[in-house]
Amino acid sequence: MPRKNNNKPDVPPVVPYVQPYALSEKAQWGGFINVRLSDEQRLEFKEWVVDNSKDVPALYIDMLGNGCKITHSFDHLHNCFILSVTGALVGADRSSRFVSTSRAGDLNEAIALTVWKHHVLTRGDYGNYRPHDSGFMSWG
Repeated sequence: MPRKNNNKPDVPPVVPYVQPYALSEKAQWGGFINVRLSDEQRLEFKEWVVDNSKDVPALYIDMLGNGCKITHSFDHLHNCFILSVTGALVGADRSSRFVSTSRAGDLNEAIALTVWKHHVLTRGDYGNYRPHDSGFMSWG
């Protein structure tokens, strides 16, 4: 009876996936990034949602998979949902922790707005919306 071949096939080494927005444990507070929309951008968002609503869940999952920390809350005072995105949002600088928010009266719209800001408006780098001085800017 022939012996079994116990040799394992050559398997390439697994390269760990690096989440571009995940933070190092030593990440310092970088600041709040206020992404306020102009009237024109609000219209662009509304049009985008009509054409891309079916893609929002996959794009949202993509953000999570890439290391964005996203929290949901409800603001009873203003009667709206708030999504906060935290991570290495500026130039993939993993040493600084930034946060940006989106708010809307409907949870699905708040999620879509968060996805649109991340994937379409900022293209994943919020640096252009970072405050130029050390002052705290109101929520966006």
